[in-house]
Amino acid sequence: MFRRLVSFALLIGMVLPLALRAQAPQAIESALADLSQQVGRTVSLNDLALWSYTQGTYPDASLGCPQPGAAYAAVLTPGLQFLLTYEDTVYDYRVSADRQIVILCSAAPVSDSSPAAAPGARITAENAPLLGLVGNFGGLTGASALAPDGKTAVLGSPAGEVMVYNAQTGAVISTTLPVHPGGVSAVAFDTSGRLLATAGADGLIVVWDAAPDGGLRERARLGGASGAAYALAFSPDGGLLAAGGEDRTVRLWAVGSGGAVTGVTMPQVALPAQAAPVVKLVFSEDGTLLFSAGSDGSAAVWGVVVTVG
Repeated sequence: MFRRLVSFALLIGMVLPLALRAQAPQAIESALADLSQQVGRTVSLNDLALWSYTQGTYPDASLGCPQPGAAYAAVLTPGLQFLLTYEDTVYDYRVSADRQIVILCSAAPVSDSSPAAAPGARITAENAPLLGLVGNFGGLTGASALAPDGKTAVLGSPAGEVMVYNAQTGAVISTTLPVHPGGVSAVAFDTSGRLLATAGADGLIVVWDAAPDGGLRERARLGGASGAAYALAFSPDGGLLAAGGEDRTVRLWAVGSGGAVTGVTMPQVALPAQAAPVVKLVFSEDGTLLFSAGSDGSAAVWGVVVTVG
């Protein structure tokens, strides 16, 4: 018999969007147009000394950069953050996915005396502007994850495919058939890197065997959610898989030894969570706490006690 005893306390938290670096999407043109106005001349992608972007879903229309005195719609807003280095200045732009919102968040000079980060070195505020792209990943995506060994990156496509890339070169290793109608909305590896979970806009969760060479083999399909799943997380020991999303509920499944998953008959507990969609899930290092964040900026802390018998 499998049981979960769960307690929770509400906190105020911050939701950090999932991010990835990729080839320039069309939205960068909106950032470049605003930058051109700022500097009084036309700036193209070729004029930049360095550029990068991250993509995710923000809790509101401020795109993570609220401006003083401005009011923003409190709705989930897909968007992109661009870091554009032009004439020794790094411009931080936020652009909504529909390109209707363009925000210049900050502009800071690049320090020529900042030490470059050596391979494997810790990224700091001083050396981060000097870091370049390791690999280019084509196509917009709603979800991504880096394998624990750093060798492969998994991206979910808007068409519902799960794509595996070489994280060093950006080369495509494998692509699944579309498994998530409406697009992939969340991706997560377990700590061993041997299991991968993906979720879709229809609430379906798929658990995959992830081979060292980047191949994926479907292991199980898990249902129960009504609406899109936005967040996935494995416990540190790999024994639990948590999911949350549009229906404002956190769900837990048991993952057997060796990753044995029994599909919809897997022991499951559904927990009523926030009064808003769940957009982030994180286990504590010892696996005794599960943090869930809502799109309204709130967070819940669940004390998880597992009894198997």
